[in-house]
Amino acid sequence: MKLFATVAKRFLAIERLLGSHWCVAAMVALALVRSLASVLAVNALGDLFSAIETGAYTAQSAALVLLWLAALEILRTGALWLRMRIASGESGRLHRKLLRRCIASGVENDMPDSERATVAAKDVRRVAEDGFAALEGSCTWLISIAVYIVYGLIVNPAATAVLTAIEIGVICSIQRLNSQLDAQNEARRAAYGKWFELLSAMADKMEACMACLDPDKLLALLEKRAFRWNDESRRSLDTLLRVDGRFRAGRLVSELIVIASGLALWLSGSLAIGAVYASIVTVQKLCALFEETSDVLDDLTRCQSAVNRLNPLRNERFVAVTPCAQPVRDALTLKGVSFSYDGENPVLDGVNAVFKPGQMCAIVGASGCGKSTLLKILGGFLRHAEGSVSLDGKPCADMPREELWASVQYAAQPAFIEGLFRDNVLFGLPMDAARFQKACEGCEAFLRRDEAGNAWIHPNGDPLSSGERQRIVIARHIYRNSPVLLLDEPFANVSVDVERACLAQLKAQLSHACILVATHRTQTLDLFDRVLTMKGGQLHE
Repeated sequence: MKLFATVAKRFLAIERLLGSHWCVAAMVALALVRSLASVLAVNALGDLFSAIETGAYTAQSAALVLLWLAALEILRTGALWLRMRIASGESGRLHRKLLRRCIASGVENDMPDSERATVAAKDVRRVAEDGFAALEGSCTWLISIAVYIVYGLIVNPAATAVLTAIEIGVICSIQRLNSQLDAQNEARRAAYGKWFELLSAMADKMEACMACLDPDKLLALLEKRAFRWNDESRRSLDTLLRVDGRFRAGRLVSELIVIASGLALWLSGSLAIGAVYASIVTVQKLCALFEETSDVLDDLTRCQSAVNRLNPLRNERFVAVTPCAQPVRDALTLKGVSFSYDGENPVLDGVNAVFKPGQMCAIVGASGCGKSTLLKILGGFLRHAEGSVSLDGKPCADMPREELWASVQYAAQPAFIEGLFRDNVLFGLPMDAARFQKACEGCEAFLRRDEAGNAWIHPNGDPLSSGERQRIVIARHIYRNSPVLLLDEPFANVSVDVERACLAQLKAQLSHACILVATHRTQTLDLFDRVLTMKGGQLHE
């Protein structure tokens, strides 16, 4: 009972963390349907064997049994398919829910939120899917064992009771022995760890020095290290197999007892052959389920830890920003802006500039000259030491982040979330079909190739080319339609032709916006309305 209580407790803990009560209820119901269908199939085959034994077998009865078995298999497979669909859909819903919280501010506007959101994009779906997979496995495990034990107690109560007691006892012994082995290994590592680390480090350095002289030795070293790990794993596996051998021996003995007692009852006429068959199959299925105990517990433990790590995202407050639909009426103005990271060496030294709506300006200069720093100050991520930055005549320092980011969007390197093309363009904003179609005018080739954007995009941008990634990011900026757009080296990894096309699209579709692009490339400067050079902490026209 303690074993069942442990599994059930972890099952309920993950269910509470995921917060998907209806989904779990549906999975429980479908797991029950599958288990009952399996039991009924075993019972139907047992009845068929009994009919053959008693001579009541006819072609019609056999056909009915086969139809019943086919119906049960369809029911079982359908329940499995539906349960997987529900779990997949619910994991996707949870993924989108958490991700929307992460990118509610239009992720690229807040670098900490951006990094957190991209990490979440990598982890949330995996955690959700693993979590629901663990729930599925443990749910099926618990219900199947309960159903088979109940059925076994009805068909062959004595054998099932003895077998269940043997199985649980052996499993608990294995778990206790594994815990003892783990504790002993930890004690050995604590006692001898420093000596082993020292010897291993010396050996590795000697081998590395020799390997540098000969590539073949380097390969041999890598193979040796791999073998070292494999050998350690193999020793651990052998230990487990020796323990598992006792379990298998106990299982074999218990199955032989069930088979022998069943055959004896059948020969004496006390039990039909169908009941014997059903009892033996039930015992075998029960044994197979008990063998999955450690896997189920491991899955539940791993997923509970993973969901615990992501659970704070469910309750964390992110900055929710609604993009400003009105263009900036006045200018983005800098007066005497100075900034230093260490308080001594100024990166910006009294910068004065005015950026007007409808202008696309390039800020060029060598790496480290302060281009990115200037854009981060304009985006509200860095606080300037001296001077002022104002938008429409209002000091940006006095604006709440929500108000500033409603008008100003900052973007560094292209960021992607795990999802469809549409998800990566909308980036948390509601769908507007006409606006979406207009924003995606530069992505026609991608949309034609990938069936209207149904390709799945990963957080690192795969399977897109660098040009396709940049076009999606440009479509995102156009769809967001921010009055002020700050782009920090956006075209570093694309060709000049792609850069030209993207800049032309931005200029045509965001003609009302104030666009600032920090770049070190000079091939496309003819497309800009203004070109400013950052040098010595100053902007020069």
